Amino acid sequence: LILHKLIGHWPHIIVIGLYFGIMALCIGLGCLIGELISPQLNGHSWRQRYSGLSWKLLVPATLVMLFVAGLLLELGYQVNPEGRKSVQDLVLVIDNSGSMQQTDPDNERLTAAKSLIGQMDGDKRVAIVSFESTAQLVQPFTPIGTDAEKQAVYSKINNMQAILSGGTDIGLALDETIKEIETQGNAEKGSLVIMLSDGFSELDTQTALAPYIARQIPINTIGLKLAESEGIALLQNIASLTGGTYSNVANAQGLTQAFGKIYNKIGDRTLVTERTGEYADSLYFAIYRVTALVIIGVLLGLALGLMFDNRFLARNFAIGGVPAGLLAGLILERGLSGSPIG
Repeated sequence: LILHKLIGHWPHIIVIGLYFGIMALCIGLGCLIGELISPQLNGHSWRQRYSGLSWKLLVPATLVMLFVAGLLLELGYQVNPEGRKSVQDLVLVIDNSGSMQQTDPDNERLTAAKSLIGQMDGDKRVAIVSFESTAQLVQPFTPIGTDAEKQAVYSKINNMQAILSGGTDIGLALDETIKEIETQGNAEKGSLVIMLSDGFSELDTQTALAPYIARQIPINTIGLKLAESEGIALLQNIASLTGGTYSNVANAQGLTQAFGKIYNKIGDRTLVTERTGEYADSLYFAIYRVTALVIIGVLLGLALGLMFDNRFLARNFAIGGVPAGLLAGLILERGLSGSPIG
């Protein structure tokens, strides 16, 4: 329930902290009730003389300690290698030129844009730039954490259908996009651009892409029914120079899948959910996750020892937490990747 309801709406570090904290509380509460019913670990004198202390230590030793531990471990898991920023802001740059009346008569690109926004996590922001012979900011950066916020963006997208005219000026689209990122973007978080076009325009890529390269903003380009080599080469070059990807979509019905595929590569992850994106098969994150679960296992054992105020239980349960945490980490790492375990 915690993962399903809160991930995408609350910061990952808070959600995972709560996840481990509440899990530890449930384990501690179960052990405490079990000991009150049949005191096997501490003896009858504990139930008569010290059970009150255990009730007082229950929450700080389990919920609080594991919440803090989970929060800190998840914080480290969210740090990208090489100092890359986690993506929070996404800009959709959509070709609305006259040629789209032939390549996308049913406005599938707008449907694809709305579908992508519908699947985005609530902690993300989106902006939309439309371009033809000119470029305009259709939607400044806005959060999409609620259904009402998403519906407001859908309305802006629907209004784009009546603007079909003119040629294709990718340079103006790039200028308008970087202007929004520089003025309204979150400097502490990363940005990602998805650009869709069915045409070609003259462009000094080195000049136009310099601010994107400097800020490490990947531009993922999609060519719709592009047959001319110049148009394909331009979009490929834009993606290559900025660290993005290029894909060629043969018909407009494939745009929803193409948009979703790019979004899925952003690289969402937590210690207890599947790792996606460029770090999906990362050895660094695999080792980190297994190590973090070992630490959680040790701390769960330590929490029970603290709760019962028994150093022997703390030592033995903490030692037992090592293989338990190791096994849990390996199951998560191998199972979530879809690999056979044997």
